[in-house]
This record gives sequence, C-alpha cells and structure tokens, in this order.
Amino acid sequence: SLSWSQTQLCLSWSWQIPASSDTYGSMIVQIYKRTAAGLQLQDIEGDLKLVLWMPSMGHGSVPAQTEKLSTGLYRISNVFFIMPGDWDLHFQLLRDGKKVEEATQRIFL
Repeated sequence: SLSWSQTQLCLSWSWQIPASSDTYGSMIVQIYKRTAAGLQLQDIEGDLKLVLWMPSMGHGSVPAQTEKLSTGLYRISNVFFIMPGDWDLHFQLLRDGKKVEEATQRIFL
C-alpha cells in the first residue's frame, strides 16, 4: 500500500483489467485510514487523479479517468502505457483542481 502523509490516508490498488502497451486497462483503488479497530474505507476530500509517467523517456501517457464507486472505493480507467518499460504511477489528491498530495509507485512492463 501507499500513503499520503498530510491526510494520513493509505491506498491500495489492483488491476481490474491489466493495462499494457497494447491494451487499455482499469484498476480498483481503495482509500482507507488506520484506526484502532483496523482499516476503514475513507472518502477523500477532493478528487483522486492518476498520472502515468515514464521517467526513463521523460513523457507520460493518455489521461486516466477516475470514477467513485462507493465510500473509499474508486475505479481508474483509460490506463494505457504507450510503450514497454518503467512507469511511475502518481496517485494525486486534488483540491479545487490543485495537487495537495502525491504517492508514487514504479512498475515495469
């Protein structure tokens, strides 16, 4: 899981439909907070955005689309990697259209 320090929220994600350089994919993202009783799904204040970035080549990909499914549960679709290689997944929290926090995970295709 990844975390955002300011909001003290965590996220985990899994492929619903794996994305590649040939296939548009989608993922399910869970946002939660840690409580004394365990993990609790939590809505974010603002919007969730995924930015795909290929650091070795210095470019991104097409914009992904986020859809809220229920409390703390989101689907991110239109995920597409335009070429194989290393990609950073930048999970951003936005308020009023401005980035307030970001958690990043690197994947390799």
